[in-house]
Amino acid sequence: MDRAIEAINVDIASGRARVMTADAMRRQLASGRGLQGDAVQVVTFGMRASLTGSAAMLLVPVAERGVFTRAEAIWLNDVPGHPGPAPNERLGVVDTLVFAQQPSRSRGRDYHGGHLIREILEGRRIAVECHSVEGDTYTSAFGLSELQFARLYCYDLPLAVSWPLTREWPAGLRPGQKMLLDGACAVIIGGGARCGRSGPSLSVAGEMFEMDPAALGDPDQGGTHQVALALPVLHEAGLAQIAALCTADAAATDQDPAAAEMLKDRILQGRFMLARA
Repeated sequence: MDRAIEAINVDIASGRARVMTADAMRRQLASGRGLQGDAVQVVTFGMRASLTGSAAMLLVPVAERGVFTRAEAIWLNDVPGHPGPAPNERLGVVDTLVFAQQPSRSRGRDYHGGHLIREILEGRRIAVECHSVEGDTYTSAFGLSELQFARLYCYDLPLAVSWPLTREWPAGLRPGQKMLLDGACAVIIGGGARCGRSGPSLSVAGEMFEMDPAALGDPDQGGTHQVALALPVLHEAGLAQIAALCTADAAATDQDPAAAEMLKDRILQGRFMLARA
């Protein structure tokens, strides 16, 4: 049994794809029935991952064009952001990076970047305070639908402790591979900041416009991302590796079967295609 990702995508587009969640594969293996490669083309995994190690990059509207030259400091809902080096301020917008665990200027850790990111995803109005290099202060507000650019970066997205490493890279995953992050399509960029040191970890990026705020978890409890991964079954050796992953995943306390089911449904509906190898 050897197949290409392009062939799997043809079956996804036509509604003929054979998809299983990791939980379903695990139950079938536990029953002793075994599994043949022709029975499954894609296996989906779902899990929760800490919000720590995440940041939002936003193009924040501040003022009219040509009003000021550079931003010296910026706050979103009183959470400090980091103005980017690009001189977009002449256009009235500021490239702003906000870290998920950045505490509020006035409320400390009772309100941090995780709360801010969730409220952005909920479509709430976000208050902006910006100090220019000229010494002036500008205030504005925005909602997610008004932004030209809003992307979530997870530079250290930890996977389940049971997920094995292959040469300090999470087994079965690769840069360029698609996934779901908080309900929206995202892409794996590479290994996470601490991958291999404290366990398997990814760096990923996803557009915020389609993300589900409810998937983000409770920021008061630290917040977690909902992660869903799809592994293609390309050959018998790959099937054996994925079966081993399913068995290891059973011990993980942060697995999320609902996320795996959601990704499975999107594949069966033809709404999620696999990225080419």
